[in-house]
Amino acid sequence: MQNGFMLLSFGSLSLVYITMILGVYLSSVHQSLSCSEWPLCPNGFLKPPEQRYVVEYFHRIFVIFTAGAIYATSIFAYVKVNTMKRLTLLATIVVSIQILIGALVVTKKLDIMIVTAHLPIGVALFGITLLVFLRYRKDYLASVNNGTSGNLD
Repeated sequence: MQNGFMLLSFGSLSLVYITMILGVYLSSVHQSLSCSEWPLCPNGFLKPPEQRYVVEYFHRIFVIFTAGAIYATSIFAYVKVNTMKRLTLLATIVVSIQILIGALVVTKKLDIMIVTAHLPIGVALFGITLLVFLRYRKDYLASVNNGTSGNLD
């Protein structure tokens, strides 16, 4: 079960990173408002996106998967891994704030103050998910070395 948490936390970390890369790419090619509707582009969720907003569409889809993975990691921590409760709760709060700010980026048509807040909060989220993974990995390896791998809570 402990390896499940490690895998889930690593998945969350990876998804945060991919989502950030897609967001930075969107910004660099000046396509951040190619799809000015929020939360989804005009074609909706299940239909393929039009070429002009395919990257923004995938950014938003990755946000959904990323948030889901972070929420699942937090739930897993509350059920099975007591030592990670606070950090994973912090991650869920920060990802929720980041989603709201991302919505404002789109609905407020790239207001500079909102855009300026969006990236550092994403970096903070990456740092928190990295910390969750590394701290748990350290605790897990220490418990394996001590022969107490079942007692990580």
